Amino acid sequence: MIHVLAAVVRSTKTVMEQTPNTQMKKDTANKKDLFISKVKEIYPNEDILSLGTRFETFRINTLANSSDEILKKLADLGFEIKPGPFTNSYINFSSPEKKVSQTSLVDEHILYIQGLSSMLDAVVLNPKPNEKILDLCAAPGSKTTQIGIMAEGKAEIFAVETNSNRFNFMKKTFANYGLENIQTIKANAAALVNIRPDLLEYFDKVLVDVPCSNEGNIRDIENFDFKFWNPKLPKKLSQLQKKLLATGIKMLKRGGELIYSTCTYSLEENEQVIEWALKHFPEVQLETINFPEKNFVTGFTHWKEKEFGETLIKALRVLPNQYYAGFFIARFVKN
Repeated sequence: MIHVLAAVVRSTKTVMEQTPNTQMKKDTANKKDLFISKVKEIYPNEDILSLGTRFETFRINTLANSSDEILKKLADLGFEIKPGPFTNSYINFSSPEKKVSQTSLVDEHILYIQGLSSMLDAVVLNPKPNEKILDLCAAPGSKTTQIGIMAEGKAEIFAVETNSNRFNFMKKTFANYGLENIQTIKANAAALVNIRPDLLEYFDKVLVDVPCSNEGNIRDIENFDFKFWNPKLPKKLSQLQKKLLATGIKMLKRGGELIYSTCTYSLEENEQVIEWALKHFPEVQLETINFPEKNFVTGFTHWKEKEFGETLIKALRVLPNQYYAGFFIARFVKN
């Protein structure tokens, strides 16, 4: 009898140990199906779920280096590099195992590895010397350094970050790229209006690249671990995104420009946030973003039963391909 009970206990223990794993796998599979269904509903005519790895892309720290000299060094190292679609953007067409990121040029802060979609923010923002520019969600600093370099190191730039580790890393990055004049603010960006009221309507240009659900970077659907994807996250994040966008609008001068962006597909984080801002801040309006890329499409003017208005056609959605991650970007002007 004792042996039988022991066997039952062992059997029950095994089932109990296995059940959580089995349930987790089932939940992950359900999440995967839900995500596939969601993306296909948003983009019914596009196959963007089995794209594989993007080409490696980068830019050069032109504050301290000649582009021609650096490109020659890369050619001497056996790299096949071609210009990208933006000024100071480059694409590595070498074999997949030959990475620019593994060269000393990155460690020496001569090159910055950055995706083309990520570069798009600064390109649309078009920073100039002597402008006052705010990067509201700045860490790790990739877009801020790009803005600083495009403005020839002569813009008055403020970068905001609340997390201590990310803040310190960001400051170090600015120094490494010769942009020590960037003013850093360790604060909750959504509360910046109260923390720094002296900066209200201070900036010529504002970048609000908000924390998002990051769906645009899910490329290899078969190998992505969907236990890290939460279908409820977009709705939750949209509340924070609205607060951040509202802060950016309040910090923007009359006549200034603001860029709002995410790297996700969810309408809750994209068009619905833009629609909310246009209703609550009548002093801003959308401006068209013109790019000829085939994988760039306009923002949605409606979705199912909901109408966003024709003005949303001025926003831009970037469909992922071998060069780009999935992205959303909108440009506001404050009248």
